[in-house]
Amino acid sequence: MTKYIVKFLTLTLTLLTLAACGGGSGGDSTTDTTKTTAPVKIALNGTLPPGTAIIGAALTLTLPDNVTPELVSGTVAASVVTPSGVFAGGVLIPVVYKEATPSAPGMVVIALASSAATGVAATGEVATVSLRLTNSATPTAGSFTLDQLVTDTSGRVISGLTATVSGVTLQ
Repeated sequence: MTKYIVKFLTLTLTLLTLAACGGGSGGDSTTDTTKTTAPVKIALNGTLPPGTAIIGAALTLTLPDNVTPELVSGTVAASVVTPSGVFAGGVLIPVVYKEATPSAPGMVVIALASSAATGVAATGEVATVSLRLTNSATPTAGSFTLDQLVTDTSGRVISGLTATVSGVTLQ
């Protein structure tokens, strides 16, 4: 009988000790959930005319308040824009940033070229733009506007395509 009482007490003390631990992190229970970056995906939508391939695209991304690219010595950091999707591996012309003023929003001007001499015969995602967020900004795809000029392998403007922000991930 004494043997069972000792086992019972040992088990009870072990369970009480584990319950007292609480499993807490030992730190402050508040967590900073402020997001500081936002990768933005840009896509070209529409149907290419038969026999047409895209060789390049010039895109002007208008930024919402409190959203900017990372700058290094006053110029856009090389890591801000990456050709992706159908333009993965493409060539990127140096990106230009026009800072916001009291009367005009900030803008990022992007020029991409296909790495294939025959161009790209498909629409879809063309670039990923990594932006910085300040003052607790939480932009959505609808917070951005885009203008585009898309050219074919003969240097002619392709009409009927639309550039859109296809996704924004707050990180």
